[in-house]
Amino acid sequence: MTDDLVGPELKATSILYVGGRPNQIPLLRELIEDAGGTFLHHDGGIEHSLTKLPGLISRADIVLFPTDCVSHSAMTVVKRACQQGGKTYLPLRSAGLTSLMAALSTLPRSRL
Repeated sequence: MTDDLVGPELKATSILYVGGRPNQIPLLRELIEDAGGTFLHHDGGIEHSLTKLPGLISRADIVLFPTDCVSHSAMTVVKRACQQGGKTYLPLRSAGLTSLMAALSTLPRSRL
């Protein structure tokens, strides 16, 4: 992966990705880490307990979740915890790489 795929350098920004397809997670991790970010992942409640989600959210600068591949329960936890903690969260149109890159490109440089 190269930085130009993500757009902005992530400058040690911690990204939490909730949900998604298991086979895509290594690619998403590589993309974020190659751009200088820290990648955190929670599967949205399939194998990881939803009780661990607030702790991960507290460690993240930005939380992303694909609306087509995450449970409603996980989305509710993300939205509530992010609002309470003043964290930015971005719902993604899909679990694809393109949606992730598009979301990252919309973030103001001051957030990164």
